[in-house]
Amino acid sequence: MNIDEHIATLITRYFSCEATSQEQEELIRWMEEDPENKKLFSEWHNIWHMANPAFRPESIATEQAHAQWLEQIRGKRPVHKTLLFYWQKVAAVVLLPLLMLYGYQTLKKGDREEPEHTAWHEIYAPYGMRSRIDLPDGSNVWLNAGSRLKYPDRFGSVERNVYLSGEAYFEVESDTASPFIVEAGNVKVWATGTAFHVEAYENDSLFAVTMVKGKVDFSFDDKQYISLKPGERMEYNLHTGICKVTDTDPYKWYAWKDGIMVFRDDPLDYVFKKIGQTFNVDIALKDPSLTDEVYRATFERESLDEILKLLRLTAPIEYVHIIREKDGNDAYKRQRIEVYRIKKN
Repeated sequence: MNIDEHIATLITRYFSCEATSQEQEELIRWMEEDPENKKLFSEWHNIWHMANPAFRPESIATEQAHAQWLEQIRGKRPVHKTLLFYWQKVAAVVLLPLLMLYGYQTLKKGDREEPEHTAWHEIYAPYGMRSRIDLPDGSNVWLNAGSRLKYPDRFGSVERNVYLSGEAYFEVESDTASPFIVEAGNVKVWATGTAFHVEAYENDSLFAVTMVKGKVDFSFDDKQYISLKPGERMEYNLHTGICKVTDTDPYKWYAWKDGIMVFRDDPLDYVFKKIGQTFNVDIALKDPSLTDEVYRATFERESLDEILKLLRLTAPIEYVHIIREKDGNDAYKRQRIEVYRIKKN
């Protein structure tokens, strides 16, 4: 089965995540024209992923490699060649180092794959409380209220994977040969020996990482990669795809592990959001003008009622506890608090 240069280009652009929606539609139509086309696409797909081990893909200059590949094809043979011929050229130009790396990782397959008898643990920090976890590699994790961490009873020698839902502070034991990977939905954080803070609540559109020491890398949907250094904070909006990096005081974001809530000229909208996450309550600002009202305070081990009373004394607000109602399962709904601006006389 022959394949022309245009289709070859579409396929490589597709696997490099560079194909436009129109190019993707054209590729789909080509596959639907003939079962052999779909078979060729599947073969190409298998070879591509075999030669694409777990590392940052931005290190590959796909455009340059593809140009070199097409140049060799044009200079030596007619354009219409078999799929095997194309992939011989690709391997010679760009994939040989990757295949060597893949072979090395295959030799260590027993370490990379989850051991047959590995047991997984899931730790949950109840609302209003915090939990500390000592991982098998010597790393330490602090979970904030309402957060979960899933981890194995032993790590392989190639990767150390954990799964987070919520908020956690990590102090990772150094091991450059075995990166520590935190997965939270479609976001991944790579680290070796470092300390950092992650916010990844399931019902929140914000994913954030704050660097304390060392260096970490991130990927979003396996496409966009970012690195941070100490004193930097990255916020990624899961809905809009907007990512921003700012300088910050790292301790402000993970002081909760010591029972402290720190607010430094933060909008009240954010202040009540963090309080609600910590104590599992719905707090609604009923006056839109309060949203951007800035607030500065430090709360140390106070209860929800104590924090609300202090806020009422130091901010122009009043609040009301809404009577809790039962849902269809005869269970009480989450506590709800409504916040109003104090009216001037």
